[in-house]
Amino acid sequence: MGIPIQGNPRPGPATFGWGLFCACSWTWGIAMYLPVVLLGRFGWPGFLAFAIPNVLGCTAFGYVLRRRAPAAEHRVAMTSFSAVVIALHMFFVVFLLGVVSALGSAAWGAVAAVAVFAAGLALSRMPDRAWPLVAAVVYAGSVAAFFAVGVAPLAELGFCGDSSWGDLVWLTPTFIFGFLLCPYLDLTFYRALQRSPSRHAFGVFGLSFPVILLLTCAYSRSLSEGLTVAVIGHLIAQTVFTVAAHAREIRLSTWPVAATGRRLLLLAPLAVVPLGLMALATATDPANTGEGIYLRFLVPSALVFPAYVLLFMGPGRALPLSRRNLTAFTVVMLAALPFYELAFIGDHAWLVVFPLGGLIGWKAVAQNMSGLAASGLRPAARTGQDH
Repeated sequence: MGIPIQGNPRPGPATFGWGLFCACSWTWGIAMYLPVVLLGRFGWPGFLAFAIPNVLGCTAFGYVLRRRAPAAEHRVAMTSFSAVVIALHMFFVVFLLGVVSALGSAAWGAVAAVAVFAAGLALSRMPDRAWPLVAAVVYAGSVAAFFAVGVAPLAELGFCGDSSWGDLVWLTPTFIFGFLLCPYLDLTFYRALQRSPSRHAFGVFGLSFPVILLLTCAYSRSLSEGLTVAVIGHLIAQTVFTVAAHAREIRLSTWPVAATGRRLLLLAPLAVVPLGLMALATATDPANTGEGIYLRFLVPSALVFPAYVLLFMGPGRALPLSRRNLTAFTVVMLAALPFYELAFIGDHAWLVVFPLGGLIGWKAVAQNMSGLAASGLRPAARTGQDH
């Protein structure tokens, strides 16, 4: 999907606006809640292990790729990425309603999620020039929420949490793996990269996005007591913006998968009903509470999508998107799921080393074999001829 670069007589404001666009489109339910979990488990070190690769990985995207358009052969993965982001937010609305509201009703959560989806779908039809301006307004609302909360709650957060730092050591490579590679499937980042007059829009992202993460830390302790109107406005506005940005990419896609993507887009709100019921009906089972399901929703971003980028997009020589390789990829992902279940839900964080090590080993072996084939050593071994 090639998007022409448009000239802009005022590159400074445009660069700034597209940088804020990236900050808002990347403010998922992950940025707005996962720091709460990590602060509770590991204190500030847990937050930093999450935040640093998050910010650096996304910022690097703009400087590594320059102005390249998304490759057509990865259209299915990229559209699926946007569909999963939307589905995550459908559940996040239900989950958040259960956390901050005394209602705790899956029915109300489903209604709220569908309303957020409808608002996002409507906003997805905004013209290109409106997106940086709307992003600036949404980001300003988040900054206003931060002023309303204040920085005092940050001083109350501890340096230690309920879990061992040893678990954090095992989980940190997963954070790095996910946040360094996932941006390369994000169509909203590609759009910003091509629409912005300067790649420094991603430098603006690198400065503005940490403010959102610190805001999450600031309101983390007040979640169980009820949030202020300003923070609720921040959560709603950022969620709607993210849904809108990804809905737009699916809707405007000219790829053959677009029809399937649109169907996924329309079905996404329905995912909230069974998940919401499960989250609220099984609250006595720690593994199946809303937070447990929330953590499972992170597996695509922590495992599946970054693994796809590593193997089929780079860095280094990419594997061909053959049926054989994709079948092997599917089998490996299914085999890795129990390890992530035990690591994220069962408190056996060290188990993530096995799927990560296996993926890196697969990549290394594939690159080595491709290098031998390219140099002619493999044919020489079969025919006995010297190439």
